[in-house]
Amino acid sequence: MIEPRILIGRAPPINPHPYDVVAQWIQEKYPDIAPRFHLCTFPFRLRESAPYKLFVQWVQDPIDVVNPMTFLQAMELQYDCNSQEIPIVNGVDRHRNTAKIQAHQRLSGAGIRTPRIHTFRNPKEFMQALPNLTYPLILREDVSHGKQFCLLNNEDDLRQAPFGNFYRPVLSEFIDVQSDDGRYRKYRSVVAGGRVISHHVQVSDSWETRGKQRIKDAATREEEIAYISNPDPFAKEMLEVAKALELEFAGIDYAIDRKGDLVVWEANQYPHLHFSTKDLIYRNFAMERTIAAMVLSYLELAGVEPPEKLVHQAGYDVSVN
Repeated sequence: MIEPRILIGRAPPINPHPYDVVAQWIQEKYPDIAPRFHLCTFPFRLRESAPYKLFVQWVQDPIDVVNPMTFLQAMELQYDCNSQEIPIVNGVDRHRNTAKIQAHQRLSGAGIRTPRIHTFRNPKEFMQALPNLTYPLILREDVSHGKQFCLLNNEDDLRQAPFGNFYRPVLSEFIDVQSDDGRYRKYRSVVAGGRVISHHVQVSDSWETRGKQRIKDAATREEEIAYISNPDPFAKEMLEVAKALELEFAGIDYAIDRKGDLVVWEANQYPHLHFSTKDLIYRNFAMERTIAAMVLSYLELAGVEPPEKLVHQAGYDVSVN
């Protein structure tokens, strides 16, 4: 009898692949279950009565924009899986759920605070909207993560903004989440199945809180360790975000305003995963927990009994070195 397996679809030709770190982690930490994971490269089709109990998409979103051919091939494989009643994690047909326009509609509809989004179908709509816009605004890309940002403080900034540099430009509400100490904080939580993992917190002097702007000192180190050593305080809300976006796995970026209320920036169904080798090595235990929860969710969705050690590793009763 063939043991149930988990099929993981990847786009070609990425070498090394961004999630090689996950595949290598499984092989090194849990070699007994590694054979259950089958990595395939698109195009790939299923034969009848395939041994797979789960299909996982490891492809960059939005794949229909990044690589339309891979999108079509992934959809063909999803069709095969649907015909054999094989569950799918983060289907490519749901990638657009995390685009700014769609995400705002879905999250606000679920009662989750997220920046309002302004979009325009044509120049006439744009000109008509100008007198009614509230500044500042952020010019950003609708369909991707981590791309160019542009802060617009007034109408002159807006008229001179580089709209042509964007595939699908949108204007996002600017929500001021500056803390009492004058700094900004961006938290990332990872939802994997029914688990929520506190993944990292970045502290910056800039409203645009990204890795390059991260402040690295003893205080921010201790602050981050405190956050990632404990369950996320907004775990319930993180699960609601994933549910609203129809995602089984997601990295969710958020902030906390001065009133202590949650502001969700965005969700990414393909968040960057890596182990630090230099000054952020102290947070690698959180990466271990994230990957453990990710792999555990796959096994559970596939109906495979997980190793007890893996269940333990995905929890918060693990000692921190």
